[in-house]
Amino acid sequence: MSRSADTWILTAQCPSRLGTVDVVTRFLKESRCYITEQQSFDDHHGERFFIRTEFRPLEPDFDAEAFQAAFAARAAEFEMAFELTAPDARMPVVIMVSKADHCLNDLLYRYRTGQLPIEIRAVVSNHPDLQPLADWHGLPYYHFPITAETKAEQEARVWEVVEETGAELV
Repeated sequence: MSRSADTWILTAQCPSRLGTVDVVTRFLKESRCYITEQQSFDDHHGERFFIRTEFRPLEPDFDAEAFQAAFAARAAEFEMAFELTAPDARMPVVIMVSKADHCLNDLLYRYRTGQLPIEIRAVVSNHPDLQPLADWHGLPYYHFPITAETKAEQEARVWEVVEETGAELV
């Protein structure tokens, strides 16, 4: 699933009911937006419906604010909460690592080549081993050693980094 540079993502959730896929796809068609990928899921136990639609506007003057306002009117009928993500959006993340470098190397390579739509805000570890790799990439590195006695303190320090950096994903 490799996202194109000109695609937007519409994610939504609402109570499970008939017509939820139709309200999304019909609105996109009427808005002259071509669907390039779509996934949906109905949680029978929670009675919630989830949908993620990747689309490409066919008109060059796509207005995201007008799109959201118009879709909100349609979504209200379904009690649908939604989010529109722009093509250039990057999720702010904190990466947690240990001693092995293979996973961090892979993530940093994909980040550097633009394969991952993320903005790495920091690297956190319970070992100092990977600090040179983070330094080479110009990323802040936090080393918080952990023992059974310091676990709660270390978790609090990690949470502080997440909050301070504004990360939305760890």
